[in-house]
Amino acid sequence: MLHSPKKGRKTKKPNHKVVRSDSPSHELSRGPQAAQRALHSGLRKEKKPKQKKYVKNAKDILKKVGRADQDHLIRNYLEALDSPRALTVWLLYAAGEHRQLVQLAIDPMWYTVPEKFRDDYAATKFLSKCVGLKTDIDLEGTAIASAEEAESRCAVTNEKLRQLAISPGVNPALGANLFAAQRLIADILGPLPASFEDVGWSRGRTTSAFGDEIASIYKYASQLDVTLSAWKSASRLVQDSPQWGAAVLNADAPVSVLPRAFNIVDGNVLITVPKNAKTDRVICYEPHMNIRLQLAVGSHIRKRLFKRGINLWDQSINRDRAMDASKTGAYATIDLSMASDTICVELVYQLLPLDWALKLDQLRSRYTLWPDGSTRLNAKFSSMGNGFTFELESLIFYALASVVTSDVSVYGDDIILPTAAFTEVSNLLEDVGFAINKSKSFATGLFRESCGMDAFSGLDCTPVYLRRLPKAKEDVIKLHNSVRSWCSRGSLPFIKYQRMLKKWRNIHTCHHGPQGFGDGHYHVDFDEECPVRASHGIDGWWFETYIRTTRVNRLYGDRVSGRFSDGFGFAAICTALGPKSARSVYDQSTDRRQWIYKKARVLANSTWPGIVWY
Repeated sequence: MLHSPKKGRKTKKPNHKVVRSDSPSHELSRGPQAAQRALHSGLRKEKKPKQKKYVKNAKDILKKVGRADQDHLIRNYLEALDSPRALTVWLLYAAGEHRQLVQLAIDPMWYTVPEKFRDDYAATKFLSKCVGLKTDIDLEGTAIASAEEAESRCAVTNEKLRQLAISPGVNPALGANLFAAQRLIADILGPLPASFEDVGWSRGRTTSAFGDEIASIYKYASQLDVTLSAWKSASRLVQDSPQWGAAVLNADAPVSVLPRAFNIVDGNVLITVPKNAKTDRVICYEPHMNIRLQLAVGSHIRKRLFKRGINLWDQSINRDRAMDASKTGAYATIDLSMASDTICVELVYQLLPLDWALKLDQLRSRYTLWPDGSTRLNAKFSSMGNGFTFELESLIFYALASVVTSDVSVYGDDIILPTAAFTEVSNLLEDVGFAINKSKSFATGLFRESCGMDAFSGLDCTPVYLRRLPKAKEDVIKLHNSVRSWCSRGSLPFIKYQRMLKKWRNIHTCHHGPQGFGDGHYHVDFDEECPVRASHGIDGWWFETYIRTTRVNRLYGDRVSGRFSDGFGFAAICTALGPKSARSVYDQSTDRRQWIYKKARVLANSTWPGIVWY
């Protein structure tokens, strides 16, 4: 029998809050072993979670970083490397000798210990591509001078190959190699198809779609710029899609376009874009319709190469082979300078079957508008920015190397081949106008480099590149995550790097989370974050992050009704139903320069990648 407490006797209240074992708050405690041990008969003491210093709003991740903070980050990283080369890099940076800094070189032949080379290599390369250093180098002028040099090189090679075609006895060995390469290329390409499968647009700009209006919906509504030689092919392509014609002409119904709807242009336009601290990169953006046709041809060549074992969708093949080559020395790596700009016209005509060469010549840009306003006839066949240049150069390099040796793999101008054939293949490539990049080509020693993999005796030494001085907190987060990823590769991750990263997180506070969910938060280990366990039978942990996205442009569309005004309605249909069909038309009509951050609560699955620090 239960009795009520006597009057006047005070009932002692429990000093803890009772929580049911099946309540949502109980789920928050699951996971850590300490909380499991605290459970007793379905009751436990609920501890108040420790407050973390999270960012209040999305604008805080764009908070500016001062010059003192920039220097502090760079010095911390170089101090953690703790080598004489790291000290040299810091002294050059602090003294303002940035030109000497970016020209600093390192020779792998001087090293025998992989870990020692890894640290010195990381210090040397850390600022080598940093845009914003005071080098007093005319980056644009240097890039344009390289482009003019490539044109001169192509002109000389064109004349050389013409003489070889007239008088094969001038260089019989070269003639025999070119003939063998031509037979191999003809076998790879097969007969010229009557038409190529349309693959849609690329992400880059064209002569009539640029700035913020480079998404597919804008390209379908842009002016039909085309060279005279490619006009017939472009006309057939647009005639197959009346909706495309309506988008271009801003018509009320699907229509067929007349020849006068096309704008005939001379060729492509040469510009420079940032590359590294020593030079800019030269690219040429193509006429609007030419690039669409070029991409279709490039896709076909890529598929034909894949049937021969050359996979241009996957860089990991060359990366893995470079790693293996650094262990055994059985394979060499070759990298070419200005590879895209040194494929001369005569080489394409001598290596490709005539019908293939004529077709590619029909779609390419024979003239280029240079920054000085002059329009020049090209001695090169195609440039970086052409829709089939990557596939064409891969095909040519594979054929030339395969004439000399077997077991060749290529990815653009990154070539891997048996070490014994390195000299002969290098000489053949130079004979047809290409320039070997001796600072990135390796046949001796323990170092190999290909497709972004830098390996020394089986150790991944790929460095962290600070491509620009940190200007906002988002740059600090990216640097933190890159350094942490570098620490996890190869040799033991030392505790000194963990302390450095923790120091950065304490100074520039933001959300923490696991690797693999973008750079909207600091990547940390599980025990450093102690995240909240998901409830209601969901397996995983919650964490907060920032997602970088673009603002939806509502100028031409109504987000509620889903209708687009004027010709953009037909452009939206082409975007949704054409090649590379878009899941969301709105994603294809964004202002790419107006980035915004959105705070998100993300569920990490049952795995949380971590690092065991030593």
